[in-house]
Amino acid sequence: MAKEYVYEVFEYLHNIPEIAFKEENLSVAEENLRKAVLIDPRIAESYFYFSRLYEKKFNYSEARFEIEKALLRSTTILGYHVQRLNILIKEGLWFQVPSLLAELKYEQNTPEILNIRASLSAEKGNYRQAITYYRQATKEN
Repeated sequence: MAKEYVYEVFEYLHNIPEIAFKEENLSVAEENLRKAVLIDPRIAESYFYFSRLYEKKFNYSEARFEIEKALLRSTTILGYHVQRLNILIKEGLWFQVPSLLAELKYEQNTPEILNIRASLSAEKGNYRQAITYYRQATKEN
């Protein structure tokens, strides 16, 4: 029973949504994510994918709401924090990003964080600094 449960959650969370995202079939991704949440609403990854789904639909407030749910369930995954920071920037709430960046317990020079800093600098109109951060991020890869 447990093995089937794990496979079912994995199928709904990984295989189907990823394929649907690549094919831009967002309704299939959404349907399968809803199934994953019904199976086990405690899994943070479901809400991360929901956030990505809403981001693709340009519904940033819903995307932020979903990534906040993911972060309530798991605070240790850098990708969740990066998603939240990206959504805040896209939503026009970039002024919240510096304090959240300062709170992160991750290395501040990772490509993910440098890309956030680049986007933030561009939002502030500091394009030279943005280019510097982007170059550092790509050099790190």
